[in-house]
Amino acid sequence: MDSPDHPVDPVLDPLPTPPATVQWWLVTPSPMEFENVGFSRPVVRTGDNTASSKPIKFLICADCDVGPLGWCEEGGKEFWLACSRVKYAVPRSG
Repeated sequence: MDSPDHPVDPVLDPLPTPPATVQWWLVTPSPMEFENVGFSRPVVRTGDNTASSKPIKFLICADCDVGPLGWCEEGGKEFWLACSRVKYAVPRSG
């Protein structure tokens, strides 16, 4: 999900290098389950060995555009979020 050509926002924890594992949170069946998540344009997969050839979309924060937080297949009903990248912040009062 992280690419050396596109640096990740510094507020996000880096994902470990394969074959290390990452814990994912699966959200189904609709993007309407999210309170405020945006989606990238479809990205064609390259160099992976998955059975699916569907393009993927990256999930980002719709408020501040931080991401990627996760991914989904274009037109799919499974939305995967990297647990280490999902945080909830309460604004500090005055």
